[in-house]
Amino acid sequence: MKLPKINRIVIENFSLYKLQRRIEIDVKDGVMCLAGANGLGKSTFISIVSYAMTGVVVQPNIDFKSLNSISEFVKKAYGFADTFFEGRIDERDRMQAQVTVEFTLGDYLYSITRGFFNGADLLNYSRCDIEGNETVTDEESLQDQYKRFFVQDSELSSFDQYIFIQTYVLTFDESKKLLFWDEDVMSRVMYLFFSIDSGNAQRADILRKNIKRFESNMRNIQWEISKVEKRLGKLQSNGVVSEQEMNEIEEACNAIDAIQTARDEKQRLLEQKKARREETKLQIDDNALKQNEIKTQYEQLFGSLYTTSGVAIESDDRIQYSLKQIILRLTENEDADIEELVGNLRQTIVDVIKHKQVENEQAVLKELKKLDGILSELKHKAGELTETLRRLDTELETDKSEIEQLNQQIEQFVKTNESILAKKNNIQQGQQVQKEIEALRLNISQLRKEKEDAENNRNNCQEELKPLDDALKQQYATMAETFIPTFQQYAKSFIGLDIDVELRNVSGMPSLVVSVNGSDRRLRYQLSESQQYFLDIALRFSLIENIHTDRAFMLIDTPEGSLDVAYESRAGKMFADFVTKGYSVIMTANINSSQLLLKLAELCGEQKMKIERMTEWTILTQVQQEEQSVIEDAYEKIEEKLKVQYA
Repeated sequence: MKLPKINRIVIENFSLYKLQRRIEIDVKDGVMCLAGANGLGKSTFISIVSYAMTGVVVQPNIDFKSLNSISEFVKKAYGFADTFFEGRIDERDRMQAQVTVEFTLGDYLYSITRGFFNGADLLNYSRCDIEGNETVTDEESLQDQYKRFFVQDSELSSFDQYIFIQTYVLTFDESKKLLFWDEDVMSRVMYLFFSIDSGNAQRADILRKNIKRFESNMRNIQWEISKVEKRLGKLQSNGVVSEQEMNEIEEACNAIDAIQTARDEKQRLLEQKKARREETKLQIDDNALKQNEIKTQYEQLFGSLYTTSGVAIESDDRIQYSLKQIILRLTENEDADIEELVGNLRQTIVDVIKHKQVENEQAVLKELKKLDGILSELKHKAGELTETLRRLDTELETDKSEIEQLNQQIEQFVKTNESILAKKNNIQQGQQVQKEIEALRLNISQLRKEKEDAENNRNNCQEELKPLDDALKQQYATMAETFIPTFQQYAKSFIGLDIDVELRNVSGMPSLVVSVNGSDRRLRYQLSESQQYFLDIALRFSLIENIHTDRAFMLIDTPEGSLDVAYESRAGKMFADFVTKGYSVIMTANINSSQLLLKLAELCGEQKMKIERMTEWTILTQVQQEEQSVIEDAYEKIEEKLKVQYA
């Protein structure tokens, strides 16, 4: 298996980053750290890069165990991106916002561009060999070509496998999906990173899915048997209608339930949009009130622009000085001639009044300009809100029309099947009670046979899976000689304790179990939060290193908030150990006094680490602006560490 290495990222017209309409980042070997304060879009950036590579944003609460296969996981993941980016991209940027990534995979250089609301398609795609020859054709869509060549160059069996790897191994984001304590995910990771053939990983994934499906069928069939036996007991005493009538009733009920379910789901979505529309209207009204308030302030200020009254001059130093001169002259001689001094005082008063008037006019003009800027922003926001309201109105009309059509379908179905539906809650004892009883007995026999078949199929899948699991264990035993010491090195550099991992069967699946000082940590709460996170990151580093892929990258939304002060520099050292081996990390972190970034900068230097100031991407909050000097000082401390040269 080969993994991609990102070389360049370009994000355009992404509204969250208000100060940068185009963000272009060259990703060199080592650490690319996007550092900033809370709320600047650090976690969003990680999602953008992962989305660019895969075309999906995975829902934070997605449960792999319930889906139980990589293909089902990917199906579930598609479609959430629109919801995720909805609040992060303004209406005016909806069609222009896009992301481009250039990356190396094997011997090929890729470049792909995606819009944020049509992730299933590519806006642009190229794939060149080492001599610069383009391999794109017109025979299939850009997205299909991208997936096909990516699978070929990565030596995977499907693009779904890459989406799974990018989500659970190559990305540590705010959802904090951990491998050590999710045996369903871990078993798939083991097959992908320790199996010789990715086809075995795909086959094992399918077999595990089928085993779960057959076991579910067994439970469902047993429940059906119990239900039929209960019905049989009732029939033997009361009797029911014929089997044909029961089937007709069941089919009719299922059909109308399907239409009603579709109608109810559409109604639920309609109510959500109505709520959004009302919220938008309230925002428009609030915006209008704010505009009126600003206009009133503007008019009041403008009216005072050339007012000469109320100018305080009594305390002016020049006037005070002239008065003192007159007082001094009279004190020395009460008959002294003060006409010239009085004239000077008069001129001084006139000059001060004019100066004060100019100062007042300048202050008022400055405030008017500020109010004018605020009013302009409010008008711009009002335009966006109006555009959103217009779009929601159009969508609501469409939804109402579709709901009306579904209601008409329900009415028509009820009319057509009135006699059958009427029997649903009023089934009378039929004439063929004995026949029905015999049919139910036969049904029970058939269900028991189906359960036996499901059990046999389950057992066959388990038998087919066993040699694959055995081969995985053998391959792991071979690779463990380098994998385990690698993991132990990363983990111990962080936690400072003796760490070990062991391949075991957990819930019937091969999984890695971590131990600390010889004691198993099978349950998450047996480790602190920071130990959980960074041991899992250490595992991912080791997996990447274990497959010997060139310059692979990892996305990390650093969970520094979970770190004790004592562990901050240790986490930085662990990251540095990874990148100094030739791998890359694209990470986000809070720009604070954290020892993690300082230690990382100290060990990597400018050759292996670059800091991107996210404070220059978007508008800071008032609190952040007030603390800007502190933020700048934190940046400078990190950059000073980067400049230190080591032998």
